[in-house]
Amino acid sequence: MKNIHSLVVFLILTFGTVSTIAQTPSGPNSNALKALTRNDLPGAVRIIDSDIADGKNLFESFKFRSELKNLNGDFTGAFADITKALEIKSTAGGLYQQRAILRMVLGQEPNRILEDLDLAISFGVKHEKMYSTRGMIRINAGDLDGGISDYKLAIGLRPGYAQPTVGLASAYRKKGGDNTAAKILEDFVATVENLDKRVRPLGGTVTASNTVETRGLDGSTKTRETTTLLVGQAVTLKNMPSAQEMEQMGDRMEQTKNTAAAYAHLASLYEKRKELDKALITSDKGIKIDPNDFYGLGIRGIVKLELRDFNGAVTDLDRAIRITPKNASLYLNRGIAHLLLDKQSEAQRDFDKYLELNPSGKPFLDKQIEYARKMQTSDNPML
Repeated sequence: MKNIHSLVVFLILTFGTVSTIAQTPSGPNSNALKALTRNDLPGAVRIIDSDIADGKNLFESFKFRSELKNLNGDFTGAFADITKALEIKSTAGGLYQQRAILRMVLGQEPNRILEDLDLAISFGVKHEKMYSTRGMIRINAGDLDGGISDYKLAIGLRPGYAQPTVGLASAYRKKGGDNTAAKILEDFVATVENLDKRVRPLGGTVTASNTVETRGLDGSTKTRETTTLLVGQAVTLKNMPSAQEMEQMGDRMEQTKNTAAAYAHLASLYEKRKELDKALITSDKGIKIDPNDFYGLGIRGIVKLELRDFNGAVTDLDRAIRITPKNASLYLNRGIAHLLLDKQSEAQRDFDKYLELNPSGKPFLDKQIEYARKMQTSDNPML
């Protein structure tokens, strides 16, 4: 059986929890729930399969079997069962939300994801996370103005919410509004730092890393790297916290991780302005909150590279690559650091890996190597 601990964490961040189902008054077969509390996932599936074959309590049974299939990593099957449940009850807004998330996991078209999110909202699911998710999909689909509108709605419903704040700043950057993006992030981190209670660092280790691809409305492919965390708190189906506790745990994890991301994105803007000391301090703060933030580590690596701390850059980029080994830019930047340390063979290995992951990147690689050569012969730290 798969590691229930990490699967439950994934469930927190996406679909909800089994304990939520267990507390539903007209829920599924109680024997299936008992089997699940014994960690007998196959037994729970067999009971629900039998109920569905007999036509018993079909709406709740399809809902529950979808959750079970999600636990087992069968996202295609989970999608099919949610769809069947919606055919029985087409006004269940929460199921449209879950199906939208499954569409994302399965890499389906942004327009189909947006259809489900719109339906969820129309049937009463109007909380900040819904608008933030729809904003993200709209941005990935190329609808910057629509995404900005949704992110603002989410922040209006929950001031200080990190996820849409980072998304809103990213959207303005894509529109060329770096100053606006910086102001959004500076205001956010100032609020975080002025709170009486400091953000608690995110515990755990990265147990999986995968790349999710979405296609824009114009057919172009947009790639977003995601990671799955194994948190330090022991969680199994036998000692499952309450639905409220699970929701609070997931929310804290999400808020903390996106707070760290806000620092990383702000550091990136400072690096672009060549305000390197500010960039270094800002990236340090974010990494203290989330030591597994590969983007923050990558940005700090670039900053150290520009500050001529080449060994420090290699250290940060090593850590980032261990977390997300398929990110081409990390190999490029580490290769430049190795080159500036006169480690020719290490540099060449990194450049080869960069081109393996990004076959069209040769012209950019050549420009970066030329830039590095200038750094070797110049006293100007900004080169």
